[in-house]
Amino acid sequence: NGGAAEGPAGNATDNDTGTIWHTDWYPVDGNSYDDHWLQLELDGYYAVSGFKYLPRQSASNNGDITKYQILVSLDGEEWEVAGEGTWDSGKGWKEATFEAKTAKYVRLQAVETLGDQPTKHFSAAAEVRVVGVETTYEEPEFVPADKSKLESLVNGATNDADDYTEESWAPFAAALEAAKAVLADEKATQE
Repeated sequence: NGGAAEGPAGNATDNDTGTIWHTDWYPVDGNSYDDHWLQLELDGYYAVSGFKYLPRQSASNNGDITKYQILVSLDGEEWEVAGEGTWDSGKGWKEATFEAKTAKYVRLQAVETLGDQPTKHFSAAAEVRVVGVETTYEEPEFVPADKSKLESLVNGATNDADDYTEESWAPFAAALEAAKAVLADEKATQE
């Protein structure tokens, strides 16, 4: 939202060090880094073993990432931390290296950044690159869970609060709801 040269995620992969990706200028929670991430979808599956980051190249250091996590995912939903660490405050390329992980999605998560506003945090990048080699990946065959015992327990459960003490009702009700959620989850594993 900062304009064509400062804001859009595509600026971090456009081979132009004069443009930058930048988080929102008006964050709802200026002290939280939860939404300070940049996600890349690769054109296939890669054994990802590193990540390169170039901070904004202007005189400002606002948003330069100094502490980071690199997360990887096969599906863009479940994430695994592949690497984490700190980068110095200089303007040159920074690199994170880690044990190779198969991924289709890679996310740079800012944990700490430099800034010119003590009550608000921003994140920025001039360019980013993923380090890895193309690989093959086959989805594991999904084996549906045998939910027959769980279903029998849920169906046989007394669902009346009057049958319980106040102290025992709350944990029982929570456990029953959790069990029902597992029954409804088509992707639930046996574990």
